Amino acid sequence: MNPKFGFGFLLLLLLCYSIESKCSKGCDLALASYYVQLGDTLTSIAKLMNSSILQSESIDFNTILSYNPQITNKDSIAALIRINIPFPCDCINGEFLGHFFTYTVTTGDTYDKVAANYSSLTTTPSLMRFNSYPET
Repeated sequence: MNPKFGFGFLLLLLLCYSIESKCSKGCDLALASYYVQLGDTLTSIAKLMNSSILQSESIDFNTILSYNPQITNKDSIAALIRINIPFPCDCINGEFLGHFFTYTVTTGDTYDKVAANYSSLTTTPSLMRFNSYPET
């Protein structure tokens, strides 16, 4: 082994382990894979996702439909399928790309229930990390 090459490789390897990966900017478009529940409509899903890509003054169903060719009727969606929901991603606390979705809490909500509403897009521990509400 060439000693110069070995030292350079070792230095590069050490630099890779000492440099932390940080998030520096968001993205214009990301797609969430949403698991459709019985009774969901495109309206209810768009309101739940609260995405600026989907909503200005009214919900832009064409944007959702453009990412979901399997949906042929916006007023009737089969349950238990996955659909793509567009949203912008942000740099969260300089750590990772994600998005803060706004959710209106109602009586009886728990972190588990809210996480279930988002079809595995978040977890109970993640919700607890970014919110100050008690578990119940």
